[in-house]
Amino acid sequence: DAANWLQAAWSPASVSQSCETCHTFDGPASAPHNETFQNASAGAERQTQCTMCHTEHKGENGTTVKLADAQCSACHEQKFASFSNGHPPFSETYPSRRRTAIAFNHTSHFTRHFEDQRFAERAPKDRCVACHDTDRAGRNVPVKAFEQTCAACHESQISDRELVVFRLPEFEENPFDPAAVRESCGPSREDLDSASDIFDNVADSLVAADTAGIEKSLKQLRGRLGLEAGDGANDDDYLSVSIEFLPPTAVMLLGIEDGEDMAEYTEPVRDLVTAMIEDGGQALSDTVEGRNVPASELFAGLSSDLVNRAGCACASNLEYEAPADPVAGGWYAGFLSLNYKPVRHADPVARAWIELAAAGGKGISEDMRDTMIDGSSGVGACTKCHSVNADPQNPETLHIAWKLGAESKRRHVQYSHVPHLNLLGLGQACETCHKMDQEADFDAAFKQYDPGIFASNFKSIENNTCIGCHAEGEVRQDCTLCHEYHNGHGFRNRMSATGSDQNAGGPMAN
Repeated sequence: DAANWLQAAWSPASVSQSCETCHTFDGPASAPHNETFQNASAGAERQTQCTMCHTEHKGENGTTVKLADAQCSACHEQKFASFSNGHPPFSETYPSRRRTAIAFNHTSHFTRHFEDQRFAERAPKDRCVACHDTDRAGRNVPVKAFEQTCAACHESQISDRELVVFRLPEFEENPFDPAAVRESCGPSREDLDSASDIFDNVADSLVAADTAGIEKSLKQLRGRLGLEAGDGANDDDYLSVSIEFLPPTAVMLLGIEDGEDMAEYTEPVRDLVTAMIEDGGQALSDTVEGRNVPASELFAGLSSDLVNRAGCACASNLEYEAPADPVAGGWYAGFLSLNYKPVRHADPVARAWIELAAAGGKGISEDMRDTMIDGSSGVGACTKCHSVNADPQNPETLHIAWKLGAESKRRHVQYSHVPHLNLLGLGQACETCHKMDQEADFDAAFKQYDPGIFASNFKSIENNTCIGCHAEGEVRQDCTLCHEYHNGHGFRNRMSATGSDQNAGGPMAN
């Protein structure tokens, strides 16, 4: 508005400061490359001005953005004539700076799995471009979706990676009130089977005219069916149907320390199972209240009726028998446990439980975390492919790399695959630059959580690889072809348009 125009007109400022009224950068505007270099010697890092590179008065067709190599060389201590003559060597791991987000071992797949006759029909015929999406090529060449790349071999394995959320543990004595269980759940199959035997005894007593025997059998029958005080069974005969301990997930749900200490877990298990009978799925949701992953994600799709029936089986000291065969994926009760089978790749429930364990925090034991991110079994097998990375700010927190990968964050360097793919062609031409290193221990990097410790599947790209084409007098090799000076360049304000421009629909109208 008018006030801002007047303020700008009468505010003293250097040319660089004037530039900064509109231009923004990811870092200090007056520092080289908008960055503070930690390894710069004391006092060696100079301050810069916009006019050092962007000079005016170059004539009607002049430009302030085109730079000469000599302008870059003016500041850099290490001088060289051109890219093909004296440019410093690339780093020993170029272009990699960290391990990949997905633990896909190119060497083992190309030299072993794709050569196996059992998988010959599913092996990619076009090498690199079978999995990499060249239509979206840029600085990187993104990987196609799981369904287009990995599903043919690995999708059928996903539903086998089940999660055991709760398992009935062993008890020395019955912690449940049988009469209360019958009132809530009705007679158990064991009670009904026993009732059938009692009916046989009644029939025998009638034949023998044994009045006392008839009365005793009827009393037992009423007790078994919950129609009379007493449980109809001798507590001294109690034998726990389970000889298992609690899984780490159940230890977390119950808020206890040790899933093998019967004295510690007996009452919490009794209370949880009783709540499962009374409140269904809500009883489990209540145990994770306040966690960093909401119950709606952890128990998505869980039927309260299933929880109720599983709870009744536990309280009745019985193995749960499903009314139908377990589904191919989703929640189900199996004998002594409540389980979940992933339905598909990127299953949201499996992902929620893994993230809960990875984030750590109160109640997440080391045992639970190790179990949930164990790449060899259970839903933790997701981490066989998706890398687990420590948070630099909080080493106790882990992050799972669910996405295939992001754009490279290598600052000051720009590169596009598009012209190179157009020139070299697709398929095996990728291996002109990207040569596999069959000696590298690629898999070892994923056995720990620091993404900066890695061995690339590919040998470092050397200067000579690029110089083969980008040589003096052949293909362009000036500094600004590969290097950007500014980091995070943007605009602070929108440009204003005059009324005449807007009315005419001129170039400033938008």
